[in-house]
Amino acid sequence: MEHHHLQWPRLVELIRRCEGSHETLLQLFHRLFQHCPQSRAQCADFLALLETGEIQADALDLFTLGMAHSRRKARAVWQEIEGLDLAWKKRRLERETPRWAMVGLLAEESTRLAATDWKAALETAELAVLVAERLEILRPDAPIPDHVDEIPLDETAYLEALGLAYAARGNAYRVDERYVQAQEQFALLDGLAISMPVLGYLPRSLSLRASLYCELHHFEEALQNLDLAQELVREGSPAEEGFAATLGTQQALTLMYKGDLLAARNICRNLLVDFPPQEHRNRTMLVAVANYVDILSRIPCLDEAQDYLLTLDDLCREVGSEADRLRVTWTQARIAFEMEDLDRALKLFQEVAHRWLQLGHGYKWSLLNLEIALVYLAHDEPDKVRQLAKHSLPILGAHGASVDVQAVFKTLAQAESLDSSLLRALLRQLETLPQKRRMNRE
Repeated sequence: MEHHHLQWPRLVELIRRCEGSHETLLQLFHRLFQHCPQSRAQCADFLALLETGEIQADALDLFTLGMAHSRRKARAVWQEIEGLDLAWKKRRLERETPRWAMVGLLAEESTRLAATDWKAALETAELAVLVAERLEILRPDAPIPDHVDEIPLDETAYLEALGLAYAARGNAYRVDERYVQAQEQFALLDGLAISMPVLGYLPRSLSLRASLYCELHHFEEALQNLDLAQELVREGSPAEEGFAATLGTQQALTLMYKGDLLAARNICRNLLVDFPPQEHRNRTMLVAVANYVDILSRIPCLDEAQDYLLTLDDLCREVGSEADRLRVTWTQARIAFEMEDLDRALKLFQEVAHRWLQLGHGYKWSLLNLEIALVYLAHDEPDKVRQLAKHSLPILGAHGASVDVQAVFKTLAQAESLDSSLLRALLRQLETLPQKRRMNRE
C-alpha cells in the first residue's frame, strides 16, 4: 500500500521529529532505499544530496537538509532564467516556489553586478526582496505541509533572508551614490532586529553596510560592522568559501582609507597566512594580495612588496580582468618610483593613465596624473608639472570631473613653488574625496 512507501514530505517530517536519533533514521532509510524502488524514486532529491556530499548521513537536521535542498533547487532555476530579461525573470520567480537559497543567490548576483551596472544590480536586488517576502515560515509544532517542495524554516531565518535582500538593494543604491535611499534600506535591516542568525546572511548584510559606511568616510562604523560579521563567522555562522577573506580585505581597505597603513598591513599579512595564495587561486585572493602590495607600496615597504609581485602577477593572469591588470601595473609603477627607477615609473604611469582615459575613467586618470607629476618633480622639472596640470583641466571637464577634482589641478597649475609635500597632500586630498564628490552626475 502507498503509505508503506517513504515519500519526501514524510521523510522531512521524520527528520524534524527525530533530530538527534540519527542511527534509527539511517537504519530506516537504508532498509527502505535498498528494498523499495518506489521510496527511492519519491526521495530522489534526498539521495542525490547524500551522494554529492551536500548533506551528511550522520548529521541530519531539518535546517541542514532544508538549505541543501534549497540551494540545489535555486541553482537549477537560476540556470534556466539567468539569461532572460527582467520581466521574464520576475514572472518566473512569481510562479516559482520561493526559496531561501534563491534570496542568497540573487543578493550575491546583485553584489557582483554592482561593480559594473548599478541598475541591473538594483533590479536583481528587487527580485531578492520579491522572493524573500514570499518565503513560507514554519510555525512551532505545525506539520510539514503535504507535497512540500521547499522546507519551511522559522521566523528568524525569514527575517535574515529579508534583511539580506534589503542590504543588496541598499548596496545597489550606494553604487549609484543614492546614499539616502541606501541608508533607508539598512534602516529596514536594523528594524528587523535579527537576534539569532542562522542562515549566514546577516554577516553578508553587515559586509555590504560596511561598504556604505566606508564610502561615506564613517570608518569606525564600517569597522564595527566588519568586526561583528567576523565574530558571527567565527561563532559558526554559515559562510561561503572565501567570505572570511573578503571581510579581512574590507577591514584592511577601510584602515587604509582611514590612513592607518600599518594596521592595514598587519590585517593583510595575517589574512595571507590564513589563506595562502598558493592554495587559494580565486578573485578574492587576487584582491587581497593586490591590496596588500598596494598598502606596502604606500608605507613604503618595498622589499616586502616585491616579494608578492610575482604572486600577484600570476593571480592576475589566472583570474583577473583588464581593470585588475591596470591596477597591478599602477602599483608596479609606484614601487618603481619609490625605488627611484624614475624612467620605468613614468612609462608605467603613463601607460595606465592612457588606458583608464580610453575607458572613460576620468577620476582614475586624475590620480595617475598627480603621480606622474611626482616623477616630473623628482626629475626637477616643475614646469612640466604645471603644464601637465593645465593640460589636464579641459580633459577632466570633458570627462565629467567634479569641481573638487578640477580645483586640485587649478591649485597645481597656479602654484608658485612646488615640492613633493604639496603634491602628496593634493594626491591624498583627491584619493580621499567621497565618491559623490569625484565626478559630476549626468
